[in-house]
Amino acid sequence: MISINSNIKNNEFKLLKIVLITSVVFWFLGMIKGFWFNGEQTILILDSLSFSIAVVILVALVLGGNPELLAKLFCLSWLPMFVIYWKYYGGVEGSITYVYFTVLVIFLGLLQGKSRLFMTIILCLVNLILTLDAEAEILIKIAPIENLINPLSVNYLFNSTIVAAIVVFIKVRFDKEREDIETQNQYLDRLNQELSIKNELLSNQQQQIKSIQNNLEELVHERTLELENRNKELETYAYDNAHVVRRPLSNILSLLDILNEEDREGIQKSQLKDIQKNAKDLDEVVQKINMILH
Repeated sequence: MISINSNIKNNEFKLLKIVLITSVVFWFLGMIKGFWFNGEQTILILDSLSFSIAVVILVALVLGGNPELLAKLFCLSWLPMFVIYWKYYGGVEGSITYVYFTVLVIFLGLLQGKSRLFMTIILCLVNLILTLDAEAEILIKIAPIENLINPLSVNYLFNSTIVAAIVVFIKVRFDKEREDIETQNQYLDRLNQELSIKNELLSNQQQQIKSIQNNLEELVHERTLELENRNKELETYAYDNAHVVRRPLSNILSLLDILNEEDREGIQKSQLKDIQKNAKDLDEVVQKINMILH
């Protein structure tokens, strides 16, 4: 998804391109009219200079120049040209008064941040000074209106068209940006819903894990108790094996030893040896069991 910043940069590029193309066409027509009607040389030079500036900046823009820098250069060129056109286009009573609003809209549309504020203030101050000086003509001597070759109605129509086009362009740009913002908001809403569902699933899984852990703890506790009980039983058995079982067995072995000594004639000697051997084997088994249990 294209970001809002990239859309804004692209729209600024388009707006600057539209303004430059319109300016080139306007001053080109002014030059043709000047040559055709043998207009005043000074005005023809002004139109040629304005045309050249617009063409150079337009070519630089098409060749990949920085739109922000080119917009600043174009707007800076308007300030001295505005003063010169004021002198040769009749001042307050000429068509330059309509150009002022066109320039103001261009400043507001092309420039950004502090540059926009600075250039707008400078243009307003220049226009205020020129307007206050219009009657006394202390600073600038205004050329008579009859020397002009551009009809007032044509300039009015042209400048009104530029202002309307720029306003419409800005409106379309803002609408497009608003649509992009709404689209991104909808996308973020969907993401939030998905995250909410995943969080709920994760919460359920955590509860299940916690329940399993509790069950495991109970099971481990039960098994531990069971093992402890078995250990106690084994300890009891080991005690019984060591004392209850082995003691009679030891007594039997002792009795067999006594019988072997008394049976000097050997009448029952073989039977006693068998009994003694089995008793010793049993005693060894009991001792091994005691070693394992301990």
